[in-house]
Amino acid sequence: MFAILYETGSSGFYLGLDINLKSAESRFRTIIDDLLKNISNGKTNTSEKFFEMYGVFNIAIFCTDYECYKIDTHKNQILNYKSIFQVVDFCLYIIEIDNKFYPSQLERNENYFYYSNNTHIEGALELLMN
Repeated sequence: MFAILYETGSSGFYLGLDINLKSAESRFRTIIDDLLKNISNGKTNTSEKFFEMYGVFNIAIFCTDYECYKIDTHKNQILNYKSIFQVVDFCLYIIEIDNKFYPSQLERNENYFYYSNNTHIEGALELLMN
């Protein structure tokens, strides 16, 4: 199975999975086309948080499932991907997964990033190991 991830700033968005690479690539291209249309229309100048808000509000129409997770920075790229679309402000990936998406299992080029929801306090805990 193949998952699509959209990462910008310190936020990551899991955009669901596809059974085969061909259908994942089709959704991937659709998202890229929409992002490029927004960039070329100059909409990025209206807010510093445009790409994060894009992930929250605009991307849902392209999703088969949705989950938001925290990362140290989107510039700390995922290592094992099938496809990547990268610009300064965000990265879009297709990755291969077994059954379920776990942000803590993503290997990155600088850190191995651990993410966990805490059941005792509101929010999440992060552990970055260099």
